[in-house]
Amino acid sequence: MTSYQKALSHALLILDQGGPHTKDRIAEITDIAIQTVALSSKGAAMDVDKDRLIRELEAMVAWNVGREFVMDDITGHDDWLPAQRATIEWKFWDRYRRWLGENGDPLPAKAIGSIDKLTDKILERLEDPNRTGGWDRRGMVVGHVQSGKTGNFVGLICKAADAGYRIIVVLAGLNDDLRSQTQLRIDEGFLGYSAARATTFDQGNERIGVGTLVTRHRAVAHSLTGYEQDFSRQRARELGINPGGQDPIILVVKKNLTILTNLLVWLASYRESDTGRLPADIPLLVIDDEADHGSINTKAVPTDPMTGAPVSEYDVTKINAKIRQILSLFSKKAYVGYTATPFANIFIRPDDNSGSGSIGKPPNEIEIPYGEGLFPRSFIISLPTPKNYVGAVKVFGIDSDPEAGIAETVPPLPIIVPVSDSAAYIPPKHKKDFKPVALPESLKKAMRCFVLSCAVRAFRGDDKAHKSMLVHVTRFVSVQEKLKELVEAELSDISNRLRYGDGNSSAQILAELEQLWIENFQPTTAAVKSLVEDPLITETEWNDIKPLVAAAALKISVKQISGESTDVLDYQRSPNGVSVIAIGGDKLSRGLTLYGLSVSYFLRPSRMYDTLMQMGRWFGYRPGYLDVCRLFTTPDLIEWYQNIAFASEELRNEFELMGDRTPKEYGLKVRSDPNGLWITSLVKMRDSQRLRVSYDGQISETTVFQNDGALMRQNLEVTRRLLSSLPPPQSPGNHVWTGVAASEVVGFLKAYKTHPHAPKVNSALLAHYVSKQVAKGYLKNWTVVLVSSGFATATPSNDLGFSVGLIERANLTPSTAKYTIKRLLSPVDEQHGLPEEAVARALDETRIQWAARAPENRSLAEPERPSGPALRKQRPLTDGLLLIYPLDSSKAGGLNYTIPTVGIGISFPGDRLNPTDGVEYEANLVYIGNQLDEEVED
Repeated sequence: MTSYQKALSHALLILDQGGPHTKDRIAEITDIAIQTVALSSKGAAMDVDKDRLIRELEAMVAWNVGREFVMDDITGHDDWLPAQRATIEWKFWDRYRRWLGENGDPLPAKAIGSIDKLTDKILERLEDPNRTGGWDRRGMVVGHVQSGKTGNFVGLICKAADAGYRIIVVLAGLNDDLRSQTQLRIDEGFLGYSAARATTFDQGNERIGVGTLVTRHRAVAHSLTGYEQDFSRQRARELGINPGGQDPIILVVKKNLTILTNLLVWLASYRESDTGRLPADIPLLVIDDEADHGSINTKAVPTDPMTGAPVSEYDVTKINAKIRQILSLFSKKAYVGYTATPFANIFIRPDDNSGSGSIGKPPNEIEIPYGEGLFPRSFIISLPTPKNYVGAVKVFGIDSDPEAGIAETVPPLPIIVPVSDSAAYIPPKHKKDFKPVALPESLKKAMRCFVLSCAVRAFRGDDKAHKSMLVHVTRFVSVQEKLKELVEAELSDISNRLRYGDGNSSAQILAELEQLWIENFQPTTAAVKSLVEDPLITETEWNDIKPLVAAAALKISVKQISGESTDVLDYQRSPNGVSVIAIGGDKLSRGLTLYGLSVSYFLRPSRMYDTLMQMGRWFGYRPGYLDVCRLFTTPDLIEWYQNIAFASEELRNEFELMGDRTPKEYGLKVRSDPNGLWITSLVKMRDSQRLRVSYDGQISETTVFQNDGALMRQNLEVTRRLLSSLPPPQSPGNHVWTGVAASEVVGFLKAYKTHPHAPKVNSALLAHYVSKQVAKGYLKNWTVVLVSSGFATATPSNDLGFSVGLIERANLTPSTAKYTIKRLLSPVDEQHGLPEEAVARALDETRIQWAARAPENRSLAEPERPSGPALRKQRPLTDGLLLIYPLDSSKAGGLNYTIPTVGIGISFPGDRLNPTDGVEYEANLVYIGNQLDEEVED
């Protein structure tokens, strides 16, 4: 550790002993820590930046975290941890807890306490490893992208080993880099030695991490994998490690068919002949990192046409089969999946529990059942969000929406740079033989931003910290290779100009960077400081960083991170810090951490929410340098991430509301929710050829339209025909028709055209849904409302055959082929068709729900109007509400037509948390139009 790190660690130890966390006391503790380290290192600590140390301590003291949420099914579970906690010798956990607070990058006491509490909550939902008889627990832990899930499951591993779990298997991604990264974290936090160099009985030859601490009790564990060594039966034989000993055995393995087959064969060799399983005194814990990736059975589960139950024999995805077979070898087992995007796991069929597969070759071939699927039937825990975490909501912003449980509007961070020039250089749908010949100006600008970012961080005291830039524009390795050449040439040009000058050139590199600094960096720092509490972000002047720019550029290297490249991100072997531009595709899409990531250049489109979220490597923690981070991406991806931010928060808040349900009940709800159908890939939902969808208690509203005057005129005519066919409405103000037949609404929906990329509303699907529900006796009677603006400045219109004031909704994407708005509906409009007493009951329920929410998830003031969900619960299941909004296209901005744009909203009656049976759709039909374009597969 550096002198600064030692002083920080010592100061935290003093702070943790109690006392007020005032500025004066923090300054006093800082002096004591610097003096103490100076005495122990013969004055070397005197160069510690005292002001920075004070600011970092202030940030740590302010660290805060929200509430976690838990969903349980205690069937067959014995509550055990509270009664046994005092009798367990916490050897592994105690030293890991110490390490978290004393290493070179220490956590504040509140953060360590949070990990302690959360890992207890997970451990107690596993089974007592010493409980007699067989048991099987399946759970899932949901965090955020780059939010510290690895630190959590290392803590869980430590506690599970202390409690008595004897074999621990960590499924660590699909590639070697991610597996090695996870192995290193486990070496440091659990084993205490480098598993790459250790032998079975000599674990002291290279102590690292927790192994460097002086502890009262020696904690011994064995590893059958190392930093560069995945599992092999030969390595197991060489180390002489067998299941059944008193010391825990850990294996960190890739989700790779060969590796998992070898592990399965090795474990199967220890089976007892009478049971076909390992001895009953060997409890197993499987931790599945990125559990939604590689582990899901993506083959359709065939069902009995009479009963709907899965057939007894069928083939499953190979990696899924091996994971399930490993679990089936043990009579005592627990499976815990970790992910930031859990929706594919929730779509797993809970009753998938059949089939088997063989291993080995004749005559030694053996059959091993697949056993139960990986649905998290026992528990789901949603981890809290630390206050300093930078996720999709902070980056892209979100509008308040009480209906979705989003209490306050969060403005986007001013770090996003829209990219509009990339298509001419890197076409979105290029093939693998495409050869880029030049870099877009936006990428050149991004590289200059990275140079400035590195210089700022060096000035602020992070000169030895890792600094990374991401370039993710293609999945094709050959294109990445050519791109690397172009980026290296541009970086060399920047470095040489900074080092040797520009001569008589009119374009002076220092002048370029200074202009970028003045126009972009200075205002961004001021804006970020107004939005984010981070005392480590300090005002910085051009003259402060100008002397550091050349050295910052010269330190940067370019790496291509792909399966075929020899380049590696060797952070751990670079104590003076790495500055790197990482160019990649799939390898950089999941799990792999880019340390100190500050600038991202991201053009890669993807079909689904979970894939895009995982590609967002820029999410995470950026202490002291969030203001110098930049995200360069396209307007389409900015819009899609904004949709993702909203959908993610909506579903997490719904998880909070359903906290008293079981995971199976929650899974049924999500699988039938129309809002959930677009968030994961179709292939991960293929446990059934058909999907059952319920719009009960939902609102479907158009928020995206095509910037196409002919199509908008068609929608205008379709709407005019509907309204002209109805009897005279109730007026003035909004025009209201009651008792409208469902057939009129269905006919309208069939003719009205929604945008093919509308994430939550598809007129064809809605027409089908209403028709099917009418056949069941639901949605027979409709209220239709033509909404009129009440503002005096509203443009009058008679285009729909009735006098209305056009409604203004600004176009959020004026430079694209779309007209995108935030919200169409005004919540008060959903009161149409309801008697006053029903509205009053809805307001009462709204206030009850508000009081029950966590304080951070609700508005400060008690609601004065009923929420949409509460109003929909009051509407009879026989009644629907169609709201029609004529929008003022001339005031929207960026549209190529001026006729009114017709937006629609449908308010469906019922309780969204307790939906009726719903309607079945062909799976492919549900996905029509709900996807972004993706690169064409070869």
